[in-house]
Amino acid sequence: MAHKSSRIFLIVLLMFITTGIGWTRIVLCVDGGITSSFSVGNFKYGTSPVNLKAGVNFAFNPAMGITTAFDYQFGFKNKEGFPTDDSKKGDFKVQLLSIETGMYLNLFGGLRMIPYVNGGFKYTFFNFKNALGSVPDDFKNLKKPCIYFGGGFRYGLADKMLLNIPIDINMYLTGDDGKKQLGGGTPFILSIGAILEYYFL
Repeated sequence: MAHKSSRIFLIVLLMFITTGIGWTRIVLCVDGGITSSFSVGNFKYGTSPVNLKAGVNFAFNPAMGITTAFDYQFGFKNKEGFPTDDSKKGDFKVQLLSIETGMYLNLFGGLRMIPYVNGGFKYTFFNFKNALGSVPDDFKNLKKPCIYFGGGFRYGLADKMLLNIPIDINMYLTGDDGKKQLGGGTPFILSIGAILEYYFL
């Protein structure tokens, strides 16, 4: 299921790039900022309040573009009773490093505040820490794909600089081997950020 979803997304992304290049010149954008992440389903960890995100975007025209980024989430602490019945809150922590690519579509142009929708694909490395000792072997080397979707708005600060407020839902395609470490089912994480974007116009 995860591999099929990844192939479909990459095909759509390739079509998007090919079409966009034919429309107009590409404008380069670099960005960086902070995010906060919250568990909203099937994820037995709490909140990662301050995370770092940086990337490079390629705008094909005023309406749409491609995004690429690195996203580092400093740590979610486990909830009471996970991963074992006698685990206390904070015994385990998981840090996430993601490499992502996606696309966005601005809904309205010519405004100082521009709403948009977006979606894309991440590949995430999970790093577990155990406050009581070493991490069990089955908690090591966990890597999983993720599909994200959402939106937000961009606010013009200057001619070449925008403030981006993204709001995304991240759906991690854990498979059977990731349920024990993350909490069962398909984890959903809500991410809200504040990102500065600079465009080389």
